[in-house]
Amino acid sequence: MRIGLITDSSFYESIEHYEHQDEIFVFNALDDINIQVNCLVVDNKYIPVNMFMNFIEKNIDNMKYFYILSEENTPMAITLLKSKGIIVIPPMLTEKQMVNKIYQNLLGESHSENNNVVVFLGADSKVGTSMISQCIAEKLSSDNDIKVLLAVLDGQPGMDYIHYNDNCVGIDTIKGKIAHQILSEEELENVCIKINRLYILQGTQTIVNRAHYHPEHIETFLELASQAFDIVIVDAGCNVELGMTIGALNSTQHRCLVSTQQSTCLKHFKLVKDQILSKLNIQDFVLIINKYMENNELPDKHELSRYYTAPIVAAVPYSEYGWQAEIEQCSLLNFHELFYKDAISHITSFIEETLKIKKEIKKEKKGSFFSKIFKKRKETAQ
Repeated sequence: MRIGLITDSSFYESIEHYEHQDEIFVFNALDDINIQVNCLVVDNKYIPVNMFMNFIEKNIDNMKYFYILSEENTPMAITLLKSKGIIVIPPMLTEKQMVNKIYQNLLGESHSENNNVVVFLGADSKVGTSMISQCIAEKLSSDNDIKVLLAVLDGQPGMDYIHYNDNCVGIDTIKGKIAHQILSEEELENVCIKINRLYILQGTQTIVNRAHYHPEHIETFLELASQAFDIVIVDAGCNVELGMTIGALNSTQHRCLVSTQQSTCLKHFKLVKDQILSKLNIQDFVLIINKYMENNELPDKHELSRYYTAPIVAAVPYSEYGWQAEIEQCSLLNFHELFYKDAISHITSFIEETLKIKKEIKKEKKGSFFSKIFKKRKETAQ
């Protein structure tokens, strides 16, 4: 297949990484196209809508056209582009997402999923995303003979519930190698805190360092991590405006949304969904309700599932040992709370079934439980 590009030079590098034996041609302008290509990808920054439309009217053939929008495009312009059969790529997507969208349209293939990466996103701050992520990672590593990575990618150090020696290792130690895509699996393991089969990558130490991590950096990093470890659990926090959080969400379809019964969580998440996630085409989550209490004044887990339009995995009960866990620098799994442990076990079993952790070793893989849930939702919607 011949693919023509009038885009940033970095886009050429992104599309070149894929395994398809395509011929890629870079043009500076529409008038420079002097060979037959199967599809043409054009960026609004270089070719305005009216110029692109005039070109298409004069060059009607079997070519597929993709147009990368900027935020300035009006709904009328978008409607006009679509009426001509042009596949519109919305603004705010990363280059990897753009390439993935192109191949999905051309070949029906998706290249953006790391099948052993599970991301936990908080609907708001202080909902307990870090604790849930850590408990899940600890449980997975203790129950299975596999290597588990807990990566803190929420813009914080993320070590409130981990007893460790402060030797300044973590993601900041390797940020240069992540940016230049030269990080090795061994180097990644060496900057992790190792507790038996659990590896913990400490998050960024300073507020300023948050800006150094772009979504593309994290996507590339998680591709490497998915190869180095059997499971990667990501604590993505709740700050979706951060490049590292967006990169984590882009890297997998296995996304868990952590919320509480507070109405402020739902309000915050709706804003995030409408203003950011929908534009990035990040939409499918399963729901975990944390700090859950049976109370007639509060919405129950089924109501919350409807409010968030997400299937619920578990309601994790409120624990009285939160402060003690922080003081002792340990997870809530260390306390004798049967219902709490049962809820964590339920989530862990869900992830094991989804990723076929136990069956990968002894039996052949089957379809993902995540994909079954979302397929059922889509069929119901239709």
